[in-house]
Amino acid sequence: MAVYLVTSCDITDPEKYAPYVPNILPILEKYGAEIIAGDKNAITVDGEERDLTVIIKFPSAETLTELIQDSEYTPWMAIRLASTTNRATIIVGEFDASTF
Repeated sequence: MAVYLVTSCDITDPEKYAPYVPNILPILEKYGAEIIAGDKNAITVDGEERDLTVIIKFPSAETLTELIQDSEYTPWMAIRLASTTNRATIIVGEFDASTF
């Protein structure tokens, strides 16, 4: 089953962050991930406004875990974490209104 990674972050060091996206795109492709939406101008409805929000679809939770543990990705993850304040959420279940 597909899972979705939703990230919202403030970019605290734009110079350090700059090479992150171009370098992770081929890694995401390697794992069959698809960027569903990404916006530097997302409209905040409530809560804290963030610089960037991205939704990425992965084929499975296992695929997402494999990417996170990939030695090709881990240096880029460290750069992302060092250059942003980040909140990442993995949505793994299909919506079922009766469970809410």
